[in-house]
Amino acid sequence: MRDGTQFALLANQRGWIAACHRGQIPTHWNAGEAQEHCRAVLDWLSANYPFARDSIYMVGGSMGGAAGQVWHNNNCGSEDYLIAATVGGSHILDCQLRQEQYLAGSDTNRSMRSLFGGLPSESDSIAFEYHRASAIFLADTTQSMHFNSLHLPVWNTWGMNDFEWTAYGYPALTWDTLRRADGADTTVTYCSGIDGHGITVIPQDTVMQWFSGFSANRYPDRLSINADENGDYYWTSATLVDTNWTFGRFGAVKDSALRRLDLTLINNVESLTVNFTFPWSEFDSLVCQWRQLDSAISGILAMLDSVPEPWDIVFRSGGDAMHTYLLGQLVLSIPENTADFTIYFEPLSTGSDRLALPQDIRLVSAYPNPFNSSTRLLIESAVPMETRLLIHDILGRLVATKDVELRTGQQQILFDASGLATGTYFVGLRDSGEPPLRILLLR
Repeated sequence: MRDGTQFALLANQRGWIAACHRGQIPTHWNAGEAQEHCRAVLDWLSANYPFARDSIYMVGGSMGGAAGQVWHNNNCGSEDYLIAATVGGSHILDCQLRQEQYLAGSDTNRSMRSLFGGLPSESDSIAFEYHRASAIFLADTTQSMHFNSLHLPVWNTWGMNDFEWTAYGYPALTWDTLRRADGADTTVTYCSGIDGHGITVIPQDTVMQWFSGFSANRYPDRLSINADENGDYYWTSATLVDTNWTFGRFGAVKDSALRRLDLTLINNVESLTVNFTFPWSEFDSLVCQWRQLDSAISGILAMLDSVPEPWDIVFRSGGDAMHTYLLGQLVLSIPENTADFTIYFEPLSTGSDRLALPQDIRLVSAYPNPFNSSTRLLIESAVPMETRLLIHDILGRLVATKDVELRTGQQQILFDASGLATGTYFVGLRDSGEPPLRILLLR
């Protein structure tokens, strides 16, 4: 890896795979071509090496410092390469702000201008490209994708001199304040105390240890999304009205204990699909609150995936909705000004077998992870079956097994790590073709 870093060595010591993405000059590392290269790297690794998809980390400096946040903003579907944490040194969080700083210093920085098509002031489409390739747009956060990474652990640092503070420290602290105000899960932001720039101001061994404490959070309970294109955002999928240079803004909150789903469409959303990942074992009812705040759009569709067929839908506002049900998907055409409604399902205990089933056997997640004695593994199966958990160490040696009997749907299996030493392990299912999950045991 470049700049004399020790990341490759430190990764090797932990049994991790290290891949160095290097952009082509003058390509800005936050932009589309660089992200396509990152996906090609991940696809190649996935095809050639078994790695835990919930343990992907990105680290970089300067132009590449915010690449992890930008990747996550644009690739945060629950089934995508969702990264677990990212670290940046002296990173360009706001491309437009940095471009303005370059110009104020009589530096035309043609690489950034040519990449995005010009200056943001020249057209809405160019401004949109700057914003969607930034970790945040500080001048107007409604036109920013930073909401998408609130559940991504982020570490920001910069060098100890006036230039570093102006270009990287000030934006990082502003971004940190906004993340905390928006309820971000984890943020570390500070001056490194090193008179350097980029990846050289990152404490490498400390960062690697910090990385090891996180797994990808694929199913957060609260979403706040600015969608730059049609696609998947965690457990939702959005279709936009205008996909040229307008963000689709929406929020979604699920509460499995209350069996409640709140959806708020703020701007430019034509339809929203919710992947039904609530962990209750029996469906009887789901309370929904629907807010449509974009007065320019009517006839919004809401789609719930993987639910049983409802036997009744009651709207408290007195309205009604057209709805169809096919192959586990409930499609609702929501009338205007609808507030609360309840979807009633025939409970499984009465004999209904209409719950949409998973199509394979899959090890979904481990919680807690890291853990110090035992962890609970969430497994889903399309049919009742017997299978075996296979636990390997970082050298690929089989160190433990556990026979499990699965029922249809999702269930939790307790894995007791008694007898195993502190370290990284990979747990997989004998009958599954999915990559194993990485788990970290700390004594």
